[in-house]
Amino acid sequence: MKHICFYYYHINIIGGVEIAILNLISRLHTKYKITVAFDKDNSSLDFLLRLSKYADIVNISKERLECDTLVICSLYGSYRNIKAKKKIRWLHANLKEIKYKLDREQDIDDYVVVSEECGKQLQESNGADYKLIYNLLDKDILDKANEEVDVVDKPLKLVTVARISPEKGFERMLKFANILKQRKIDYVWYIIGKGNEDYYKGYEENIKSRSPKEFIYLGKLDNPFPYMKQCDFLVQLSDYESQGLVVVEALTIGTPVIITNYKVATETVDDKVNGYIVDMELTNVPELKPLKFKYKYKTNIEEWEKIL
Repeated sequence: MKHICFYYYHINIIGGVEIAILNLISRLHTKYKITVAFDKDNSSLDFLLRLSKYADIVNISKERLECDTLVICSLYGSYRNIKAKKKIRWLHANLKEIKYKLDREQDIDDYVVVSEECGKQLQESNGADYKLIYNLLDKDILDKANEEVDVVDKPLKLVTVARISPEKGFERMLKFANILKQRKIDYVWYIIGKGNEDYYKGYEENIKSRSPKEFIYLGKLDNPFPYMKQCDFLVQLSDYESQGLVVVEALTIGTPVIITNYKVATETVDDKVNGYIVDMELTNVPELKPLKFKYKYKTNIEEWEKIL
């Protein structure tokens, strides 16, 4: 059985890369031996346990590893302790926004990107060819979305699913809430996620202390999909995204979105059709009318199996 290793420097308690890895290995684990390797000691034990349902978990700062194919999911950290016959770099990063120059790597066999913009930035950075494979969704997303949750009955129900960190646009969300107040809109806003304690604990506490009473913080949830389904809009006012997996999840469930005009926004969202795209300064927030749409997401496991 072929041995596939996924390397990610630091496993967050919640994050798009972690979810992308989880969704992929949950489909691969019956055909391949899967290992998830990391090397940051304060990685989330909770998320490592979720990954362990489908993979062996190895801290490579403490031991060495050999595999057939190594999938490098992180721009940071070192995978020197992993010996592999083939190496794939899986890019989720917006290289321009994080000001990262990715030099051409002689030992990389394939580059995989999660959006057209990500691929464009890779070529501008080092001229490498790449394969575009959109992130996979949770295979049970529609069933999970039907689980019952109690949602406050308000004229406008919003939900955000994100790590509580500056780049996810929480200052912008407070400004958006003030716009709703000025328009005298009665709403509730569910926030699903939390910050990494080492990096974002002070930030998280500061944001919560300044949030209006309409914000309901639910912390980390393994299944945020019922809240997505019950709410009128998913709101994601990020500074940047490499793809915006949570946006795709909401649209797949049938919930329209409100997002900022980051680089990949129009790859997923058709403004005023399946969501609203607003500028970073929130000068063009429209009247939030209900939207009915059909959405089909293009991705499949076969594209991954061709290169592994």
